[in-house]
Amino acid sequence: MKKNNNIKEWYMQEFPSDECGESISEKATFTGVLVMMSVHSDVYDYLGIVDSVIRERIFEEISDRMSCDYDDVYNVWLYGCDYERERRWYA
Repeated sequence: MKKNNNIKEWYMQEFPSDECGESISEKATFTGVLVMMSVHSDVYDYLGIVDSVIRERIFEEISDRMSCDYDDVYNVWLYGCDYERERRWYA
């Protein structure tokens, strides 16, 4: 079964008691977050929120969906798509 790509719908199902989830943009998708990170755009603006807990939960879900570590998603957010190349240079 294909997972829902709409972040707000997913978030409200996973965290129904978190009223802050209502603030998430209706248009935000997991794919969109990845695109925003790849072009160094502001993920918070894209999501329509400024809540780091929500962002962390979304990044956790992305890491689950991509079968990678949370740190990998977080580091791409911080450093952009060149993170893997940069990490190898400085290892």
